[in-house]
Amino acid sequence: MREEEVRQAQEGESLRGQVTTADRVRAVLLLILVEAVCGLAFYFELHRAESGNALSWAYVFEWPLLGIVAIYMMWKFTHPDTINQKKKPDKPLDPEFESMRQAWEESQSRLATSRVEDVNGEVS
Repeated sequence: MREEEVRQAQEGESLRGQVTTADRVRAVLLLILVEAVCGLAFYFELHRAESGNALSWAYVFEWPLLGIVAIYMMWKFTHPDTINQKKKPDKPLDPEFESMRQAWEESQSRLATSRVEDVNGEVS
């Protein structure tokens, strides 16, 4: 199991696991609260703008946008597997930089190993 955790850490995957159902329920409840606040703020600013407060027109458009951003962020949090991460093709490396790349990869491997040891409670 330990080698699998090191591989995941090296590939940038989370060591903490997937989003649980309880996390998703909390995210949806928080989203409902945020959307309610954004809706009330929109309603409040719309009435202020209609009564002559010119600055409130900016907020009339801002609050719905914040609500949309909240929906987007909740979706990204609750569905981490749907994020499209396209990997760029590897370009050939100039031979003079090959030793630098190898040293960097070794340091990344040591860092991933130390992170796994920290998670498992082991002392380096």
